Amino acid sequence: MGVWSQKLGRQRGARRVMSPRAARSLALALSLAAAFCLSQTDSTRQRAREEMQLTEAELEDFMARPPHFDHHGLHELKLSDGNICIADSTKHDLKIISPDALYLRTIGSNGTELGQFRYPRGLAEGSITRTSIAVDGRQSTYTVPVLYVADYGNSRVQMLRLSDGEPVSSFGRQGTGDSELDRPEGLFLHEQRLYVVDRGNHRIVVLDHELRRVFAFGDYGLSNGQFDHPAHVSVYDKRLWVSDRDAAVRVQSFDLNGQWLETIRSSGGPG
Repeated sequence: MGVWSQKLGRQRGARRVMSPRAARSLALALSLAAAFCLSQTDSTRQRAREEMQLTEAELEDFMARPPHFDHHGLHELKLSDGNICIADSTKHDLKIISPDALYLRTIGSNGTELGQFRYPRGLAEGSITRTSIAVDGRQSTYTVPVLYVADYGNSRVQMLRLSDGEPVSSFGRQGTGDSELDRPEGLFLHEQRLYVVDRGNHRIVVLDHELRRVFAFGDYGLSNGQFDHPAHVSVYDKRLWVSDRDAAVRVQSFDLNGQWLETIRSSGGPG
């Protein structure tokens, strides 16, 4: 149970006890207020702290949570060596386990520094090439296996050295610009391109394998080629497939350059 839910559960003598649903509604109002750049002392933020009995740091953590967060928030990726990497959003770290489910090691911790995470989500495995120079001046190249992590709460994608979890580089910070992300979720690496679901900005951001921006496509809406809080991305049969998590209830396919091809809706979705 998280800090905020523990506090909500043990309130005594307060005017009222907020349910998780009410807390989430208040957090939504708070996020809308934040979208309009209201100050840290805005009455909405103050009310949230008072009603939920949170410190400022705890409130920031609450706001960073994925809206569909639960205490089983695990994303996993089978690695090329047969081991499994699990993004544990409840512990803000990555765990490597063997195919026999034996714990091997943990990568990262809760925080904002490189190599730390806040609600890690999507994972992808790849490699980069580096050059070394010998004493006699001869150059040689070598391959470094890496892990890409969608660091949801920090609004960035990190690249880590898979052997020891050492951070190599990162892309993004909170925002809407070309070099910014807003709560990235799904990742998929295909032919040295990393497709990033930029959930809060309702778009797909395409990076190269060194985390340099190539292009982006999509915006908010329910028309073909638009997104409503996209969540997952994958490549199959030379197509890019993107699922919307919220009102759209659909999967769209694109060519690998972001041109819309097809929309598949669920029976309960709009249109």
